[in-house]
Amino acid sequence: MYLPEKPLLPQFLDENKDICTSIQQYASENLNKLSIEFMSEYIHDVILPKMIKEEYRLEPTDESYEEKVIELLKKFNLTCISPATIAQWLEKLGFKYQQRKTGVLCRRTQKPSYY
Repeated sequence: MYLPEKPLLPQFLDENKDICTSIQQYASENLNKLSIEFMSEYIHDVILPKMIKEEYRLEPTDESYEEKVIELLKKFNLTCISPATIAQWLEKLGFKYQQRKTGVLCRRTQKPSYY
């Protein structure tokens, strides 16, 4: 029995390669401040409005804008683009989550005072 291969990327990214590239480029250019919240702002303030404008010729100030965002997301089996979704997308696009270092220096034999 032949089973079709599962795509490496989620449907939203797989069907929108230009958005994939845009997200990767934006994230790479902003590594020093890259976070889930930072990318969420980019996706909601830049990517989605651009898609809605191309697809429906609507601006974020138009009355039916929110309705069209929901309609667009449904096409990709999404109800919203949550922080968890963005984290998964970034991982699929080759970014690895790591906590930022606090800059606390200590000797190997000593523990910092906050431990």
